Amino acid sequence: MQSHHLNDFPLDWFQEGISGYYKLDLSKKFKLMTFLGDEALNTAYGENAEEVAQLANWTCPKCRGICNCSFFQRRRGEQPTGPLYRGAKESGFKSVAEVFTMKKNLETSNALNEGNLRKDPEVFLLRGTWK
Repeated sequence: MQSHHLNDFPLDWFQEGISGYYKLDLSKKFKLMTFLGDEALNTAYGENAEEVAQLANWTCPKCRGICNCSFFQRRRGEQPTGPLYRGAKESGFKSVAEVFTMKKNLETSNALNEGNLRKDPEVFLLRGTWK
């Protein structure tokens, strides 16, 4: 698997406001190419592209196992993040990734404290309301 850092892009791309990452998975018979702009990187993962560009050890969300793009969300049988963004912002979250992190933490906490919490907490944010 080969991963490229934001700094691997030509500088003029970044200066024009286009920043992102390129991921090429050589173990598969297809190429996965993804570009994340400043807004998308912030919206989906709560990361600032300019700050990320300064990090030498930054890896793409897919390599970290936290990719929440529509393609991978659907592949895992989950709802795409686009509709969740507005509700996440209205509920005070920084990004959709923060909602997923909280949900995962609640599920982990639930597993550890099985007797004290509901067995399967339903904490899904959708259009600004909690279900």
